[in-house]
Amino acid sequence: FLLGYYAIFPWVYRKNHVWRSFFLLIAASLAMTALPLPVDENVRNLYRLHTLAFPLGVFIASFSPSSKLVARVMRPPVRITIFAICAYLFYYTALHSHVGEGIWPEQLTSLVTTLSILSLAILSPFRSSFLVFVGTYSYELYLLHWPFLYRYSPLFSILPGAWATLLSFAFLFILAWALQRTTFYIHAFITKKPAA
Repeated sequence: FLLGYYAIFPWVYRKNHVWRSFFLLIAASLAMTALPLPVDENVRNLYRLHTLAFPLGVFIASFSPSSKLVARVMRPPVRITIFAICAYLFYYTALHSHVGEGIWPEQLTSLVTTLSILSLAILSPFRSSFLVFVGTYSYELYLLHWPFLYRYSPLFSILPGAWATLLSFAFLFILAWALQRTTFYIHAFITKKPAA
């Protein structure tokens, strides 16, 4: 399902037509969950549970303000108030996940949690170059970590755990970088624009 998004993203997304891209991604999500995929019904429900996450993520990322811009525009009392509200929402949804209450309550709770974390990150005065680096490749790492580490990486059978973990992360970051660059080049080829 996630690789399906990755495959269609370069063909669907256009920065100058964000709304169209957003609705096309939602249509693709609904189409993918309606296909007679050879998966268990519980897995299909997990797909349905996340139909809005990727399209909304792409939509928000298209307009994401920089932290410096937010700091300049918002006065401290406003920022502190919004920060406190987002922290409370994150706390509340962590305690009340609505798991088992249906796909839409679960999906809404998941989206509120994610938007709270995103808002906290944007409003936070603290910066970490390492977290920015990890965030840049987070989706690719998410896609790749499970297939690579499924039943543990082969490195764990020949190296001490700490070294196997470090080398696994290094290898995953290289794969994530390659996958992201490939997607950029495909998108550039489709849109006839040079890759960033």
